[in-house]
Amino acid sequence: MIKIFLVLFGIGAIYYGIDALRSDSSNWPSVEATIASSRYSASSSDPLNNYEVEYAYQVNNTLYSGYFKNDSNLQTGNKITVYYDPKSPSTSVRSRGEMVLSGVLGILLGLVCLGGLGWGEIKARMTNQPK
Repeated sequence: MIKIFLVLFGIGAIYYGIDALRSDSSNWPSVEATIASSRYSASSSDPLNNYEVEYAYQVNNTLYSGYFKNDSNLQTGNKITVYYDPKSPSTSVRSRGEMVLSGVLGILLGLVCLGGLGWGEIKARMTNQPK
């Protein structure tokens, strides 16, 4: 059961990574966004990013929202710059290039899962061969 999970997880991670790389944000246009809410989350597993920040932005008279974690409390109403996917304006990032890092990490994680399983199978077969 664990092997099936790892195979599915590995394939999913690689798919996510490839999709993220196709969505290279390095050339996405910028737009001004407004902080809609910023709240402290004591349950955050990352002590450096305890604030959950939601922002809103507008593209072609349509309102969109995004979310990120931050290390400081941004006040409601503050303005920030975000970058949005011109093909899908509901997708946005805080800085250009974020999708490339996510893509590479996704592919590496998937390869580690699948490679570890493959190596385990090869090692098991080598130790079970008659000598």
